[in-house]
Amino acid sequence: MNRRDLMRTGLASGIFTGYSRFHYGADVAGGAWSPTPTELPPISSLQEPPTSLNEAIAKKQVQAEWLITEPFRVRLSLKNLSARRISIHIEPGTLLVHEKQAWLVGGPTKYVGQFGGQFQVQDFGTESQPSSIPVSSNRSTSIVLPIISLTSTSNEKFTQIKDAHVVSATEWTKDAKVITGLKSLSAIGSSMSVAQGIGWRMVKQLGWEQLSKLAVEGNAFNNFERQSIDRFLGLLDGLASDQTVESIRNELLKDKLTVLVTGFGPKRANGVKYLTENISESNFMGMPIERTETSPAASPKSAGLRLELHIVDQLKPGAFILESSLASRSGTGGIWMKFAKSRSLLRFDTEIPMLMESLETQLAPSVVALKRASAGPMTNRFRLENLSPLTLSSVELMTNLNASDPALLELTGLGVTARGRSIVKIPSNSAKAVRLRFGAI
Repeated sequence: MNRRDLMRTGLASGIFTGYSRFHYGADVAGGAWSPTPTELPPISSLQEPPTSLNEAIAKKQVQAEWLITEPFRVRLSLKNLSARRISIHIEPGTLLVHEKQAWLVGGPTKYVGQFGGQFQVQDFGTESQPSSIPVSSNRSTSIVLPIISLTSTSNEKFTQIKDAHVVSATEWTKDAKVITGLKSLSAIGSSMSVAQGIGWRMVKQLGWEQLSKLAVEGNAFNNFERQSIDRFLGLLDGLASDQTVESIRNELLKDKLTVLVTGFGPKRANGVKYLTENISESNFMGMPIERTETSPAASPKSAGLRLELHIVDQLKPGAFILESSLASRSGTGGIWMKFAKSRSLLRFDTEIPMLMESLETQLAPSVVALKRASAGPMTNRFRLENLSPLTLSSVELMTNLNASDPALLELTGLGVTARGRSIVKIPSNSAKAVRLRFGAI
């Protein structure tokens, strides 16, 4: 069954329809947002194999100039000296150094507030691909890239820097853990605030008492960003230096989501048993479900999001009323607070992947809120709010009002921080989230 059929006949169209949104506690806005995107977005599919920037410079195929224009952005100007088109890839762990200052360079981004990865997942259900900057033969191009500071927390007036030189993480430090962390962070990417927090914590060894006095693009770190930062640094201690980007990403995704299944009384026991025995090894919102729990106390302390499945009642043998909700944690090992909820029909003859995708469709509008901000001739500007405790990477939207024949649009490379917001352009008067993916960091 394809996604269009699922939208028409999924479980959400059973005995309970519509979507419910429940918010518990205050939503804390986090991360910067801007009404305009950054430079033109990178190409989504590669026309030629990517070439390392360092290799291209060594072979005199390109000339490169760096200009740090403001605290979190650098302009890279490239001139293609060869007779063919080149796609330039910036190696993970690339740093800019000027006097006693150093910055980590991210990959091409589509939206302000994202620290782009040099290896990004371009589409739903695909593996990561090298981010590249295309440059035509004998032509020049420039692009603004995100950077984070590794050595300075100064709030003094910024002066543009033209003469920063490029080094690799292995040239800049001999600390193997820091090298692995910088390469992993720049390869995978995150929101700007989470990436900057990781940089300060990892290199400057700043504690949260010190970081609480600092801000990234005018915003202090919220509790969910703190959890993401600490989770990455905690995992970093156990990472081997020879792991691939995909293996590190997979490790980061483990236990990010925990699942709690409950139901009380003998009539609900079969529903609880069915879920606990069948949904393990599946996935939800792109995150693997390693196991399920029947006790709230068993949830991993590192988990940032919990899917709670509660058997409300049995309609008949093999058919139950299922209440699904999402909860976020107040802090590492803290209490769980629900922020999304819906009800649907659970049947034993429903395939598990279809069940999980239907639950995602039901809960997605409570995780990502969209409100039209202004209208244009071809597209409308929408304010997109990430109400979850994780960094939002991608979202699929239904851009019409007819659920029986949905028009679907994917927005990828978002990097919207936990409880943060961004402005996106959508060629429609309406938009509702139906599928989500979160960043690994």
